[in-house]
Parts: sequence; C-alpha cells; structure tokens
Amino acid sequence: MFLLLPSLSSEDQLHLEEWKEARNVLSKFDDRLNDLRKYGFSLITVLFTADSILIPISIGSTPALPPLAKLAVLGATLLLIVALRSLETFYTLFQRVAALRARVIERSLNIELTDWITDEFAFQKAWRYASWLYYFFEGGILILGLAILPLPLLILLVIAALGEGLYFMKRLKPVLITAKWDWTLGKLHYTQGEKLRVTFENLTTEQVVFGPNELWWEVQPIAGPPSLYKSPTDQSIVVGDNNNYVWEWIIPKGTNGVFQIIVNTKVRGLLESTHLRRKIFIVPELYVSESSRP
Repeated sequence: MFLLLPSLSSEDQLHLEEWKEARNVLSKFDDRLNDLRKYGFSLITVLFTADSILIPISIGSTPALPPLAKLAVLGATLLLIVALRSLETFYTLFQRVAALRARVIERSLNIELTDWITDEFAFQKAWRYASWLYYFFEGGILILGLAILPLPLLILLVIAALGEGLYFMKRLKPVLITAKWDWTLGKLHYTQGEKLRVTFENLTTEQVVFGPNELWWEVQPIAGPPSLYKSPTDQSIVVGDNNNYVWEWIIPKGTNGVFQIIVNTKVRGLLESTHLRRKIFIVPELYVSESSRP
C-alpha cells in the first residue's frame, strides 16, 4: 500500500527553504557558542591557575608581587569574563531571532520541531546554567582576592565584581525577543485572479482580542494612497496564544504593478501602522501565459 503525499505549493516551498536556512543559522551559532564556552572557560581556568602564583610569598631572592600588581591581574581576569559574556550574548541574539522566525514558518508548514525545543528549553530554564558559570568564576576571583590582597584593595575588587554582576543582570542577561506579533505574506509575485494570503502571527503566550477597526491591512501603490484594498474591519478578531489569523483576497482583474502592504494594529487606543519590508508584484494573467510560451 502506497501513501501519496500532496506536493507542496510554491509558497510552501519558499517557506520550507527559509525554514531550513533558519535551522542552519541556529546550528552554526550553536557550534560557535560551544567553541566559545569550551575555549573561553578553559582560558579562564588557566588564568585561575596562574593567579594562584600571586599568593604573597617570596621564592628565594624573588620578592612577592606588590598588591597593586595582584589587583591588576585579578581585574584583567574580570575583564576577560565580561568579554566572553558579551560575545556569548551577541551569538545568543542571532540564535533567538532565527528560532523565532523558524517558529513562525513552522505554523504554516505544520512542523513543530523548534516549538518543542523552545518549550523544553523554557521549561527547564536551561539558560541559567551558563549564566551561573560566570557568577562562579566571579566568586572564585573574590576568594582568591581574599587570600592575596590587603583589605583596601580587596574592597575595590569586591566593588568591581559586584558592578560586573549587575552589568550581567541588566545589560547581558539572556536576550529576550520582545516582538508581540508578526505579519507574513504568502508570496511576492501574483497574477490577476490569484489569492493574496496575509497572516497575522500572535507570538505571545496570551490570547489577543482586537475589536472592530483595531486590526487590518491595506494594499497601496508605491506612490501612496488611495488604497487598492482594505481588509474588513467591522468585526472583532480573536487570536489564540501562539496562533495565527489568515486573510485571503482575490486580486481583481485590471490590477498590475508593484504594491506595498500596510498593516495596522490598535492597542489601548494607540494605532501602530507599519509598511511591510517586502512588496508584491502583480501582473496580468495574459502576460504570464504569453511569457511562458516556448
């Protein structure tokens, strides 16, 4: 017995290719993060071993290093930790953006890979494990400073370590994508009579309710108004958490040229109007038929 699977439409083929690229970006930056932590943490461990030589003793005729030199070495180690954490945050940003885009595409393709990974990652709060390591390194520097620094310089080191910890929590905390929703076009090239599909994606974990005249989109010429089409606004629209709402509009005959899509959302009485980055290109059906002849 053979099961015939339906072939993907041209729109779904494009989305599938974009999804593969998003997953490829995730894989690349995951490898970079692993290498960064592997070599970076190894370097910090080596520095800790070297810092242990700073214990205030004299070896033969060689006197112990002065306190300021010890503080400088420990401070340099703190700076290295900041640099590693900054680079990790930079890589994580790319990962989270790619994961968000992959999740949006998966909903149109009925794929749930990234959703499952994201949900499990959030449930286990896995991002905390890497963050704790940086705090442990800071704690190790403070313990070492307690053994080799006089009280005034130790106080300076503690202040620097606390400042670094606050910097981690405020500026270098795990990057959270704050986008509430996303708009997606089915494709960019159309002929007269085809359906233009516009999708509104709710990226939050809460249901979103829009009243009449609070959520709509328009098709406008590049030169600006008047609009060629405006989606209906006379009814309320309810979009569930991590769900979407889809409009379809049949492009009328006599329409051709390049058009822009303007999306509008009204939240708490404030209207947000945005031009989508991508434009759509509409040509007459006759033009397509003639251009496809051998």
